[in-house]
Amino acid sequence: MSLFKALFPFFDASNEVYLDSAATSQRVNASLLAMQEYYCQYNANVHRGGYVSARLASNKYEDARTVVAEFLGAADASQIIFTSGTTDAINLIANGLNIADLQGSEILLFESEHHANLLPWQHFAAKYSLSLTRIKLGDNGTFNQQERKAALASITRNVAIVAMAHVSNALGNIYPVTELCKRAAEVGALSVIDGTQAPAHITVDVSAIHCDFYAISGHKMYAGTGIGALYGKKHCLEKLTPSKLGGEMISHVTWDAYVLQPVPGRFEAGTPNIAGAIGLAAAATFIQANLQRIQETELALALYLLDKINPLARSQKLVILGNIGTPEYFTKESSAIALLSFYIPKIHANDIAAHFASHGVAIRAGHHCAMPLMQSLSIEGCARISVACYTTYQDIDAFVVSLYQLFQESANDDRKAITKPKQFAKSLSALPTNIGDAVSQAPDWNAKHRLLLIHSKSLATLPTHQRTVATEITGCEARVWMSLIHSDEKQAINASKRKLYAYSESKVIRGILALIIEKVNQLPYEEVSRLDIHQYLNQVGLSHYFSQGRRDGISQVIQAICKKYTQAS
Repeated sequence: MSLFKALFPFFDASNEVYLDSAATSQRVNASLLAMQEYYCQYNANVHRGGYVSARLASNKYEDARTVVAEFLGAADASQIIFTSGTTDAINLIANGLNIADLQGSEILLFESEHHANLLPWQHFAAKYSLSLTRIKLGDNGTFNQQERKAALASITRNVAIVAMAHVSNALGNIYPVTELCKRAAEVGALSVIDGTQAPAHITVDVSAIHCDFYAISGHKMYAGTGIGALYGKKHCLEKLTPSKLGGEMISHVTWDAYVLQPVPGRFEAGTPNIAGAIGLAAAATFIQANLQRIQETELALALYLLDKINPLARSQKLVILGNIGTPEYFTKESSAIALLSFYIPKIHANDIAAHFASHGVAIRAGHHCAMPLMQSLSIEGCARISVACYTTYQDIDAFVVSLYQLFQESANDDRKAITKPKQFAKSLSALPTNIGDAVSQAPDWNAKHRLLLIHSKSLATLPTHQRTVATEITGCEARVWMSLIHSDEKQAINASKRKLYAYSESKVIRGILALIIEKVNQLPYEEVSRLDIHQYLNQVGLSHYFSQGRRDGISQVIQAICKKYTQAS
């Protein structure tokens, strides 16, 4: 049992093996209690009223600012702006910068950046005709001495902004931000750090780093959602133009003009997330008091995990990404946090995540809001497990057992499909022939998931040469292609006699496609446009298990089907 698990109420209510803390951490009890205390004992707006609860709320809110400043190593509490999170903070910077205050024509970023630290700079670069340059990583997303030297060398006097993550959310790499910020300062470039993944795992000292800006999100460090903070050097903050205007961020207003409050008030328009800020401070206090034990716990768990799965990596059954997969990690653990991303060459990332979900293990799969990184790695996505202070050896064991089961099931499927087609067909004959009926009768997600995998084999597969830009359906979790064609392509006939062919690299998505197409084929083609696919998925008991992203993808599929039938008719 973890030393910390009892401090997180989530685990009192859930038996799920939670290994997705890089997406969002669970909330420490101290943070929850601090927020509850605000709402129950002194709920009032801040910086407005003179009555007792208003004064207390204002004092607690400003105390929280002081705590966060000390936690991040800021020289003064006025250098801390409360935001809704890192995305908000980086947009605040990018939207508030004055191009006249910058020198150089280049914005430099790691190729592993989260979209939150990429898109605002893409927009900024397009607006002011700057160029975006990426700091490249090594093989499989590693960052070692060679990459470090290249990164430092790339920070020239032509660079206006260096925007970088302290820790990569997709790889777990810890980047040498102190060195890079020092180099940025030498050439007059502005340094902006996305610190989202750092504070829960490593010491953050913005004064030692010498960065110009540093952004954090509360929900990645045991606090609530919708709260974060931006640190900025005082002179850097004073040069920013506030992008949000409204109550309390001004000191005087007339019909013709307004006067801004001093920093940080000018950046906190409207009623702030008071409870969130107080909860963030409580979480920061928890981390600060326990960081050494947290680091020891997470390192031990990471080494334990690597010991369990390295045989698979050595046999090339899976590929580990980032610094945690390198020999150097064992002698220089500071090169990565306890986050492990991997891909399995013959199994789609979505299928990996679906498998673990069916076994009660929560991991993340996909592009991790880092699509350009996946493109650089020449993969569509990867699976990621992320450890936190409350993770246990039992959690790691559950993951490892499920991982080996995944390989076993994949091998069994291959044997059934290749060497034992008759026996496999016989096993299918025991199921209802209608996919919808079979899925509807399955008692839980584990059974439904298995049926989708089985029925993925019944999908009318679109030939490889027809998987083109014209037949691809965008907006899906995995790549999907679909076309309405006749089984004999030499015949030119009407839509009612044509057949839908589709393909996805994800086996579970192929199963969903087979289910959808089966339903479509039961309808007269002129009625397809009236099909409420989400109602149907609810009837067969699948909607509850689908993420919003998957539901959106299914909507794209049904829209594409309707369009194809309309065009064909």
